[in-house]
Formats: sequence, C-alpha cells, structure tokens
Amino acid sequence: MMKLTVTEVTIHKEDESPVFGELVTRVKLYDEGAGEFIKIIQHNGDVCNEIRLDFGEIEYIIKAIDTLKEGLND
Repeated sequence: MMKLTVTEVTIHKEDESPVFGELVTRVKLYDEGAGEFIKIIQHNGDVCNEIRLDFGEIEYIIKAIDTLKEGLND
C-alpha cells in the first residue's frame, strides 16, 4: 500500500513561479539519520542559502520574531 506524505512547502510571490521564482523559499522536513529537523532553503541565482532548525528551536525563533515585530509597533 502507498502513502502520500508532504515533506516540503514552497513560499513564493503570487506572480512568481514556485519552482523558478527569484526569491522562492522552501521549508523542508529533513533527516540525516539523527532525527528530523527543518531545513529552510533560498536560491538566488547561483547562491544557495540554507538554515537547519531543530524542532525545539522553532518555538524560540517564532518568539524572537514576535518580539522584533512588537518593537516595530512601539
């Protein structure tokens, strides 16, 4: 029996291609044998930037982003 599992989500502008857009961001479930984590990838021309986040880190990154956003509204 087969199963369908989503392991990647692409973020892109509405008027840009999710595959070839200039600032497409991919959020991907990744595993190198030591457990799953999130990999965030952006390609800009020939440059590929990526960050790997443990699931435990994500909560704190969201809190940090919220703190920065609140500072903008003060």
